[in-house]
Amino acid sequence: MILWPLVAALLLPSAPLPVSGRILKGDLRVHHAPKIVRDEAGVIRGSGRYAILAQGDRCHEGRWYKIQPGYWICSGWFVPGNDPPGGLENWSARNPVSGWVQGAGRHSYVAESKAQAAGGTHRRLRGLRGFLPVDQLLVGGRPMLRLYEGGYLLPGSVTPFPDTSLSSVAVTAADLPLAFVVNPAAHTWRRNAGKWEKRDPVPRYAARPLGAAEDGHVWVRKEGVALRETDLRVAVAPPAPPPEVKGADEPWVDVDLKNQILFALRGKNVVRVFLIAAAAETPTGIHRVYWKLVNQTFDRQAQRDAYLLEAVPYILYFKDAYALHGAYWHDAFGATETHGCVNLAPRDARWLFDFLGPPIPDGYLSIRPAADTPGGVIRLRR
Repeated sequence: MILWPLVAALLLPSAPLPVSGRILKGDLRVHHAPKIVRDEAGVIRGSGRYAILAQGDRCHEGRWYKIQPGYWICSGWFVPGNDPPGGLENWSARNPVSGWVQGAGRHSYVAESKAQAAGGTHRRLRGLRGFLPVDQLLVGGRPMLRLYEGGYLLPGSVTPFPDTSLSSVAVTAADLPLAFVVNPAAHTWRRNAGKWEKRDPVPRYAARPLGAAEDGHVWVRKEGVALRETDLRVAVAPPAPPPEVKGADEPWVDVDLKNQILFALRGKNVVRVFLIAAAAETPTGIHRVYWKLVNQTFDRQAQRDAYLLEAVPYILYFKDAYALHGAYWHDAFGATETHGCVNLAPRDARWLFDFLGPPIPDGYLSIRPAADTPGGVIRLRR
């Protein structure tokens, strides 16, 4: 009964266009055109129903269907029918911004399936290891964590990653320059008889609007106290938009690598400021988002500085393997802590992911921009 709409579509090409389709199993790839290519246009997941916009020729697994908002799919696990579309998950909103754990010992031992966990067959992981537990259950009489990617490990072999206190700041031009405090031992200072006196502690990652600089310190506007320049990362108003930014309200991003600051802008107007972590290897120039993923696992176990980081959140690739993305495995924002990508606090990465185009439709885990929905502009400078 489930496969009847698919059979009808194959045997009766002139049958009416199905109204919608649903995923019977797994994550399915979609494409920009009715043609299988290596780099898919996106990946869909979930139990809702996708509106079918058109029907194409037969393919190796049935027939091509064009689904909302305009991608093509060919899969035996995509079942067309006449129920109304809807019920699709917003995977960007559902993606976590906390809850990851880290390997507590020298190695982590992860079983790839429940059967392997019960039988004691594990993959040994070294270096930096981050996991996202989604459930705890008994396997072979032992409590085990089931991971986002489907693996299993023992609860006692991991500890939580601490959540960062960092948060980006909504601003207007009048709020700049603005500083993030990056020194955990920072204090305010005041002048007394020509000498600087240490006053009150300032929380790490606190953001303060700045006034005039004086003798290695910068006055905080309207507070009558100063901060040491060496304790700060300062956001100064960015240069004018590049020619690639066409609309007066177009969302785009400017990254000041020297000061570890990212600006979210609409046209000429700064709307939000972020403290980031980047590296000397981070490329400069003007780029566009070419691949957008709600999350992705980084597996570099074969490298000398091995790491496996599960479900890295909110990834915006802009050049080769370089991306803007959330980072849960360190809390060193404002410093160099990357292999060349631009790291953001996970909650900040979620905001930026939704802000910068192209929009990711409900039901989609990832998309590559199309000609009519180009990726957002990212300018990186030193």
